[in-house]
Amino acid sequence: ASLYDRQRLRIPDLLDARSLGQSIALEARAGATEFFPGVASPTLGFNATYLGPTIRVHSGDDVQIAVANRMHQATAVHWHGLLVPGELDGGPHQPIAPGATWRPVLPVRQPAATLFYHSHLHHATAEQVYFGLAGMLIVRDAPEAALGLPSDYGVDDLPLILQDRQFEGGRLVMPGGMMTVMNGARGDTLLVNGTANAYAPVPARRVRLRIVNASNARDYHLAFDDGRAFHWIATDSGLLAAPIERRALSLSPGERAEILVDFSDGAATT
Repeated sequence: ASLYDRQRLRIPDLLDARSLGQSIALEARAGATEFFPGVASPTLGFNATYLGPTIRVHSGDDVQIAVANRMHQATAVHWHGLLVPGELDGGPHQPIAPGATWRPVLPVRQPAATLFYHSHLHHATAEQVYFGLAGMLIVRDAPEAALGLPSDYGVDDLPLILQDRQFEGGRLVMPGGMMTVMNGARGDTLLVNGTANAYAPVPARRVRLRIVNASNARDYHLAFDDGRAFHWIATDSGLLAAPIERRALSLSPGERAEILVDFSDGAATT
């Protein structure tokens, strides 16, 4: 198979805290991932070889998370955008040693929003995120549920984790050198949910796209190739007061957005 064959968009598993008794288990693991058929790359992931499951929590709940480190290196897990006390935030001040398990109970007390979680180990954040220690975190609440927005995960409510990565002969490598030190790691290939050359079948109706810029250093300027308009409905901190019609949207690293796109014409678009 060619390195340029289209591949169906991978949808990360969904761990819904309420359906799991408010208890979520994450394992940080080292593994191998074939981003291109037949070429394995060493990678890191949560409960998977690359990236992690989407975690869905509900405002007002307390969620117990067990983060087990199955790697041979320390890690830390930060809930990027979650409004929690510092001792639960999982920054560089809270490393998880190899073989150890961290068990924070997260009080979810904020409006519905698209967040993301990722490694935040001192001196190793960039590398661990680059090789896969990241995932999406969704907060839901009653006012958002009452709006009737598309919310069938993986069908009309799609997670899109955007990352640029460098490949040599189909194998994932981390760029080095002084320019990378100064400007951050940038890659030549766009991955969406860890999928290269991704395509996604969508229903012929309005679809919600939850977009996370999980790249180390790249900004994205996003638009559809047919120029179609879409509605921007949410930022990092949750829903906007009203939808805003746009034809383009920019996201910097760590930034999130939600948009509604009408696919009812059935036409393919990129």
